[in-house]
Amino acid sequence: KAVVDWLNGRAKAYGPDGSAVKASWSTGRTGMIGKSYDGTIANGVAATGVKGLETIVPISAISSWYDYARMNGVKYVSDYQAWLADYVDTDPPEKCAAVRAEMDELEDDATGNYNAYWAEADYRDGSVFDVGNVKASVFAFHGANDLNVKTNHFSLWWKGLAAKGVTRKVWISQRGHVDPFDHRREYWIETLHKWFDHELHKIRNDVLRQPRADIEVAPDQWITQRDWPSPGARNLTLRPAADGSLGTRP
Repeated sequence: KAVVDWLNGRAKAYGPDGSAVKASWSTGRTGMIGKSYDGTIANGVAATGVKGLETIVPISAISSWYDYARMNGVKYVSDYQAWLADYVDTDPPEKCAAVRAEMDELEDDATGNYNAYWAEADYRDGSVFDVGNVKASVFAFHGANDLNVKTNHFSLWWKGLAAKGVTRKVWISQRGHVDPFDHRREYWIETLHKWFDHELHKIRNDVLRQPRADIEVAPDQWITQRDWPSPGARNLTLRPAADGSLGTRP
């Protein structure tokens, strides 16, 4: 957020010699892209509603840190927030030791409950960040078999964006925690360029006239849909049979 503010002339930055540096070369129209942790940063910055962030491309990104480490009180991991802070921080360990100790206490491994700490790290409906603040358009990518950043991170984020009427597009693959640059690369790059051209440079093209959703239904077999979930989708109740199979009959 601070970088977006600087690119728009609302924040100060300094060079190695201590002199102020202005982004005189920037129009202020900013985009963010990244996978996993980097895509999560894009979600979080968008959820602040910062002016000048025109679009984000979150790939396999987290939308609620509680849902990454927990699920309905069940812990996936313990001491995760403090560990991650140490992992991504480039400062000397002792500099942030007190902060990490506080994080370790506030995340409440004893109960696994959702509390005020986790509400501050919730980009969908949190106390600081909220999907309702999002002004940037969103081109999301997620793998239906992602066991790292699970699909609820995308689906609930997408639901909130849809409710807000945010301009959006999505690719959903049958893969796991992978990057579209590593498969379907040629078409991904073509589509991504069109998206950034349209959203950042205001170049007229057909990216928003294309179907909103690209869905991989089998290995390397993709379909397009007007939206996701499919407007024609319906609930289907499956019942177990004596032989262990699932069917629709009682």
